[in-house]
Amino acid sequence: MRKFINTNVTRHVFFWIAYTLYFYIINRAGNDNLSIAITLLTVPYFALVFYTVYYILETFFRHGKYLMGALSLLVFYTLSIIGVYWVMYGGLDPSGTYQRLQLEGKLFSWGDFFISLRVMHINFTIWAIVYYLHRSKLRTVKEKLAEAERRIEMEEERRQYEFAALASQVSPHLLTNVFHNWSQQLRKSTPEIADQMMETYELMKFYMKAHEKDGAMTVLLHDEMKAVNRFISIEDKARNNKCHVHIVRQGNLLGHTIPPTTLLTLVKNAFKHGDLSRPLYPLAAVISIEEDYLLITVENKKKRSKTAVAAHGYGLHNLKRRLAIVYGERADLKIEETETTYKVILNINF
Repeated sequence: MRKFINTNVTRHVFFWIAYTLYFYIINRAGNDNLSIAITLLTVPYFALVFYTVYYILETFFRHGKYLMGALSLLVFYTLSIIGVYWVMYGGLDPSGTYQRLQLEGKLFSWGDFFISLRVMHINFTIWAIVYYLHRSKLRTVKEKLAEAERRIEMEEERRQYEFAALASQVSPHLLTNVFHNWSQQLRKSTPEIADQMMETYELMKFYMKAHEKDGAMTVLLHDEMKAVNRFISIEDKARNNKCHVHIVRQGNLLGHTIPPTTLLTLVKNAFKHGDLSRPLYPLAAVISIEEDYLLITVENKKKRSKTAVAAHGYGLHNLKRRLAIVYGERADLKIEETETTYKVILNINF
């Protein structure tokens, strides 16, 4: 940006230097009294007209404030005419530089004065308008180019996301096949392990369907609860200590839907970060459903060990975003945390 400004300023400086030389050479041929000093005093006035008009166009006309722009131009032209008059006839030119200026052998007159002012204002106003339109056109082109670049970036991100989504499906599908084969092989010798394999297989299928690119944005709360029960069963059998879980269901689980893995995320976080080994402090979950309202609370006691995972962050952040996409402001997820307990409260208005 700074480089652009410096380049733009440099171009303007060179332009006015070139115009000063042009103005002196062209007008000197018909007026011997025109000097370099007069030229150096006159050209800055032209620049003042040009930049003031351009500033008014950018400040007011660009933003649709046409009345303010017109009034500003009127005020500027009036002050400009008065200022030039006082320089030439009002005593602000004690050296008489401009009063000695002759045009075609005649002393400066009122007629020539107004003609010169009109020509200068019209010429440099037109220049300012052309420059303003040119800059507006450049600005429009740059905005279109920036928009095109943004669209290209979005398309590239979409393609990368689609590729990543497709690639992420390859490994889970291979793993489900492996689990299925293992469960079949273990069915005769160790049926309990085979059952665990099948539970894991079903849970993985639920996860994969939940993350399919063109998959459903919501699932039956009944199906979500089945996935939660599978997860609890797998975790309970995989741990040395029994996990104490108390879940209360109120209402019709078949009558409402939620984004897939919503409740599963909350329960998984409780298993990951909570101490569920004490019967008096189980993972306590309540799913309360009414006709147009769903309340889910999941509460657990925190781990005290130094090896406990520090935060719930990423999973809950992801869940909040998905809830916002599906329900907007009709979904509210809150966290109530103390030194010993962690509680998540989810309210959804259908």
